[in-house]
Amino acid sequence: MLDVDHLKNLFRLTSIYSGGKIGVAVIGFALYPVYTQYLTPANFGIIGLALLVGNGARHLFTIGLNAAAFNFYHRYEGMEREEFYTTLFAFIVLLSVGWLVLFELFGPWFFERLLGVAIYDPYLRIILLATAITAVLHVIPKHRFKAAEEAEWFVLMDSGKNLSNHLVRLILIVGFSFGVTGYLLGSLAGAVIVGAGGLTFILRRVIPRFSMEKLREALVYSVPLFPHFYSHFIISMADRVLLTRLGSLGAVGVYTIGYTLAQALQMVVTSANSAIMPEFARAGDNRDAFERLPVTATYYLLFSATAALGMILFLPAVIRAFFPMDYHAAIDLIPWLGLAFFSVALYYVPMNVLSQTQRNTRIVPLLTITAAGVNIGLNLLLIPPFGITGAALSTLAAYLVLAIAVFVYSQRLNRVPYELRRTGILVGVLLALTVGEMALPVLSLGLNVAVRVIIFTAFFVLITFAGFWNNEEWAAIRGAATRVRSRFG
Repeated sequence: MLDVDHLKNLFRLTSIYSGGKIGVAVIGFALYPVYTQYLTPANFGIIGLALLVGNGARHLFTIGLNAAAFNFYHRYEGMEREEFYTTLFAFIVLLSVGWLVLFELFGPWFFERLLGVAIYDPYLRIILLATAITAVLHVIPKHRFKAAEEAEWFVLMDSGKNLSNHLVRLILIVGFSFGVTGYLLGSLAGAVIVGAGGLTFILRRVIPRFSMEKLREALVYSVPLFPHFYSHFIISMADRVLLTRLGSLGAVGVYTIGYTLAQALQMVVTSANSAIMPEFARAGDNRDAFERLPVTATYYLLFSATAALGMILFLPAVIRAFFPMDYHAAIDLIPWLGLAFFSVALYYVPMNVLSQTQRNTRIVPLLTITAAGVNIGLNLLLIPPFGITGAALSTLAAYLVLAIAVFVYSQRLNRVPYELRRTGILVGVLLALTVGEMALPVLSLGLNVAVRVIIFTAFFVLITFAGFWNNEEWAAIRGAATRVRSRFG
């Protein structure tokens, strides 16, 4: 039976999480053409490498404890909960400071040998400090908000950080010609500005108690996830490191622009996943919630497929219209990266079952490491002949392998009766229309947009004719249409 109240809450949370991400992404889209007027592809190559290092350091600074910060919220109540988060905060502070010291001692030597370029001072130093502040002051408040389904506060922190990033970058790059340094200082400024609010939230709840037992439980849950998180980082890192080694900083810069713009889709599917994660967490102890998982997954994938197709269709037109010619090679990356990030959505569903419903993640790191190995191997194989397109294909293959492996393992542990026929319709239509987009010739801007709007509309027509909607959904659609007609008729 269609649970309307559940769907309304799911839609509300998805709208809030995704709306925040989309809003920030739109601002980023508007500013990246400005940045590219002041920064060369080689400049963006350095930025891309620096942001990757920051992403990897983020996992080192938390060793997976962000997962415990979310999952353990409902395990404790009252002062027990505050003791847990106080303990977590103190440990992350000590861990982050320790890593910063190690980076200062060995970072210049290590990263020059890893990346092949000497960019630690000042670029990596800035981004590592920003990442440490984010780990210490952002992780606990954001994951508490997400666990409590206080989506508005989560989005406020997330959007505030990104908006601060862009505002400071714009001032420093355009106003003061700070170049790459200005871009990275924007990341530091965003971490500090929103971190001040995070610190206030933490200090109002911190208590003078530290529990080794609660820390041990959190580490037992989180540390096995560390290889999993780090393998995700390797999947996103290997392409740019190998492009630097096998190509040039300019190629890394063009790839970074394409990847960053396409990553708006990853932001959207990740935000929507934040909306459904509490439902998967409840399903571990609630039979009614477990029985809702198949339809929850279907609607999540419908949303993700729609977002993926929109990006695949319209992002190339945006790049062609607003970016300098030096960056137009990024257009060829968009279909592959769009499918890659839709594969991330396919992966999130069974991963939620493992991490939130079953709370069994022991084998997941091995699956993620396998996907990372596929990514590295394919990058080595495909980058020499195909350049940045080979890197995008490697990313797609890695996320597909990961989604399939996690799905198979999850179903072996606890079979969820997913609506596979409906999921197959979504995937098949998305693939067919993506192939159609790739076959389009270069058209004038107006005609190009018109054709892409027709293709986007065709998605809903095709899934309808393929039998995607069930009887209850048709009844709900007819009811909604009747209410609209009566209101405006």
